[in-house]
Amino acid sequence: RRCRTVFSTEQLAILEEGFQKQHFPDNKLRQAIATRAGLPEDRVQVWFQNRR
Repeated sequence: RRCRTVFSTEQLAILEEGFQKQHFPDNKLRQAIATRAGLPEDRVQVWFQNRR
């Protein structure tokens, strides 16, 4: 089992901004968000799943 990822305020702002644009981001958008937030793409995917 993975350790829980603790997101910084900046990362959360980036993730929330992406969520406001699109609740179901495609691979390209998800990768862009991951790069911008400095997170692995799979963590971004799980964050979106949990946020929905």
